[in-house]
Order: sequence, then C-alpha cells, then structure tokens
Amino acid sequence: MVDMAAGSERRRTRESFTRTLVRICKRLDVKSSAEVQGINRHTHWKESGSFRLIRMWVVGSYARGAMACGDLDLVIELVDQRGGFTKQQVSRVLLGSPPDVTVYQGTPEDNTSYVIFDEAKLIWDGPGCSWQEAIEGIIPDPGAGRMVRSTDRIPFRRNQIDLGFTDDPLGDYEHILELEGNGVIQSVFLPIEQGGMEATLADTNQQQFLEHIASNCGRKTRQLAPYAVQQLSQLPRWPNHYWQWDLHEKTKFRLGGADVRVGKPCIAIHALDNVTTSQVILAPHITRRGPNGIWILKRGNAHPLTIQFQHTQAYCLTDIDGQPFMGGVLGLPNGLSKLFQRAIGLELFRSKLEAEERIRKYRSTALAVRDLTPVELLECLAQVDFIAVGSRQLVLTNLGCIELGKEKCASPADIVKVFAVSHQNKSAAGS
Repeated sequence: MVDMAAGSERRRTRESFTRTLVRICKRLDVKSSAEVQGINRHTHWKESGSFRLIRMWVVGSYARGAMACGDLDLVIELVDQRGGFTKQQVSRVLLGSPPDVTVYQGTPEDNTSYVIFDEAKLIWDGPGCSWQEAIEGIIPDPGAGRMVRSTDRIPFRRNQIDLGFTDDPLGDYEHILELEGNGVIQSVFLPIEQGGMEATLADTNQQQFLEHIASNCGRKTRQLAPYAVQQLSQLPRWPNHYWQWDLHEKTKFRLGGADVRVGKPCIAIHALDNVTTSQVILAPHITRRGPNGIWILKRGNAHPLTIQFQHTQAYCLTDIDGQPFMGGVLGLPNGLSKLFQRAIGLELFRSKLEAEERIRKYRSTALAVRDLTPVELLECLAQVDFIAVGSRQLVLTNLGCIELGKEKCASPADIVKVFAVSHQNKSAAGS
C-alpha cells in the first residue's frame, strides 16, 4: 500500500487559507452560538439542538507554517450543548461551510480526530479577541509540511471514509495496515483522472448498470459511476464479472464476487472472511480536493480462507469463450436487479475424469475442462449462490437456500472437505 493521499490531493496556498480564517473569525465575532433543527441520525426523529463556541484553534500544516496546505484544520470547543446536531450544522451555521476546511470538536489534546495536536495555535476565544494578531503570529515556514503518519498509506482522507461508530478510527486504520503487512490482505489503488471518458460502453451489462444509476441514484454517484465502470473493466478478471444491483441500495453494488461501495464507504474487510465475497472495492464520491480513485482490497496469501483452501482441487467446464459453463444449473448471470434474479449455480467436479465424462454426456465440442487453482475456486464461489458436485448441492447464499429449499448455507469447512486433495486421493485409492 502506497501513500496516495499525500501526493494526489489538491493543495492551496497559505494566503488563500489565511483569507478563509479571517472570514471565519469575523463571523464568530458576530455569532458564536446557534439553535438548529434536524433529523437525529440514530433515532431518525426530528429534534432541535443548540451549542456555543468558546474557543477555536488552527492545527495541522497551516499551524506549522506550511506555504501550501491540503486543507485548513480547525479544532473548536463547544459548550452549552443541548439536543442533537451534526458537525455539518456547526460548520454551516457558525463558520459558513467554507471549502477545504476540516473541523474537529474538542480541544487539541482530546478531539474527534483522535490525534493530539502539539502544534495547535489558539486563534479565537471570544468576541473582540485579538484573533488578527494570533493569525499574524504564526510564522510562515517554507520547510514545513504535512505531518507524516503511518496511516498516510491509506489512499483516502479520513473524511472520505465512513468510520461508523468506532471509538478508535486510527486504530482501525493501523489494523488494516497491519493485515496488509502480514499478507492477510492485498490492496490496489486505481486513481481516477477526470476527463477522457470513452463515449460508449460496448458491454450490455455495463450499459444497463449505468442506466440504473442514472435513474435511481444521486448526482455524485451518477458522476462517479462511468469512471468506476471504465477503470474496473480494464482489470484482468476470470471469470467474467457482471454488475448487479438492488433497487433498495443506492451506494452498494456487486461486480461478480466483489462488494462495491461508493459515496462515503466503510472499509468492510470482514466481508472477505466469507466465501461469498472475493474483493471489497471502495470508491468515494469525486471531490475537488481528492484523492479520487478506487481502492481494491482482496485476500492475501496469509488470509485464513486462502490458507484453508490451499490444498483443494476442483474442476469446472468452460464454454467457447473460456468462461465457466453454467448450462446445468438454475440461474444465469444477467443485468437485472437482484430483486428479479434467480439463484445462480455452478457445477464443479472433484476430478478431471468426472468433468470429461460430463462433456461426453453433453456431446459438445465447444466445452473444455479447466483445472481451478484454489484462488480461482474461491473466485467462482463468490459469484454463485450454490454449487453442484455430483449428486450434492452446497448452498452459499440465502437466495440459494430459498431456491433449493435448504435450511442453512454450507460452511467453508464443508466445501474444503469436498475438494480436499487428501480426500480425493483416498477416494481414488478406494475405487
């Protein structure tokens, strides 16, 4: 994982942020408290709230004197807080929602960024304070820059990612970096360069997906989707991947066996612990500041599932295009919403002889046998709802359970038991 956030985000001059800081201080001199109304994001009830700002610090690269900054980081201390309100409401009502300004609530020692800002400079502490002198007292330093942290290797800024209700987002980032360092996960970052889009997409499934986005999703998702489709279509993939969507989901989709999350996505790496997901793809909405791109997370060689499947052996039939042949199962991949789609199945074989015998029964010269590597087997499993192995059917998803009338899904251990090399050798010896 490389440091993409530091190198690809848009930066502004110190002078432009000084003008922004001056405007904010002038606003606070006039109004430093407010009452707001909004929807509580936890209860979804309408409620009112109030707050009063008593102190504001500038932190980050601007406070260290940097001549160019990615943003203006502010820490604000609020008192007399009542009811519910959001950080966005505070920024809009009191600060005017200035662009490229990041606001943390608390003090430099204890705030919502979970970082201690030793470089903090107190700028405003009440109407009529000497904020102009405080700003001028920060000496520009051409050698100053952004603080380098280990989490800079995460390709997006923290406010581009949904951190959920975690108490320690930096700890979560460190955990992801540790997993990658230990080979449990791998990651790829694909930068998005705006402009230069192809006029048309030849793939019917891609066209249907973009038509769905255009009709059902918001402006920012509509802006992002063509770039995401184009970038991801250029990656080498086997089997072929098809876009799938749900009419009730606006920011979460499927591309073959991958979970695709857009907007302000969460880093749901736990999805990789299940055979139904082979990759987690994150694509925050495009912003002027950036970084703009697509972050792909997938299992590494040390992932528990990779290790669990490393001694498996499976075969499938492929069609004239080299793709898995699904002629003997219920459903087929298509461009329809999941709401209207039947369960997708794939027939797998434990030996090459079994697969060749199936081809003879089909009497087809267009079919061939493919020896699946453990990674290819996991990729196939992530794209279907069930697999058929001889007379057995192993269900992988809830849709598969409904379609086949099964009570529960097969576990990874159940699947490994069927395709374990040692098990097949014993079966061959016994026959």
